[in-house]
Amino acid sequence: MEKSGLLKGVQFETQGSMQTAEGRQRPDVVIKMQDGFNIIVDAKAPLNEIAARLSENTSEEEQAILMANLARQVRDHVKKLSGKGYWENIESVDFTVFFLPSEVLYSLALRADPDLVDFAVRANVIIASPTLLMSLLRVVSLSWRQVALAKNASEISSAGTELYKRMLSFTGHMERVGKGIEGA
Repeated sequence: MEKSGLLKGVQFETQGSMQTAEGRQRPDVVIKMQDGFNIIVDAKAPLNEIAARLSENTSEEEQAILMANLARQVRDHVKKLSGKGYWENIESVDFTVFFLPSEVLYSLALRADPDLVDFAVRANVIIASPTLLMSLLRVVSLSWRQVALAKNASEISSAGTELYKRMLSFTGHMERVGKGIEGA
């Protein structure tokens, strides 16, 4: 999160906990957007066994079974995330990001189940590999930066307007001083 340019405690919170009617929920990360919206990131994918088995020397048939199991587990986790209803407990949540910790796992899951992304989107879940998550975080960071630039520009404009008004007032005072000296 910090490598993307986001500030902990300001633009994102980690391991926050909330009590709901169904029990305690603990999203891994809540990313705060400048417009008040939030993005939930969940990185608790139950894929360790499959990830370990993929590196084994297996037949094509066993690889296909592993890929199908991976896709099924990803689909099940999307259902689970969708059922958590984060949007009911955290203000202004539009979707949840399901972080898969490996480009390979992401690719294999999509190869085994090409409809996985569409299924997840319909459930308000975005499946993200490390590259996709970093891209999303960079966009969020840039949007925060744009808001800060706009705010600074507004403050500079206000300060410039105030300086102009004061210069007019100063010029008026100097004009009166000049008339006073001329009269004396």
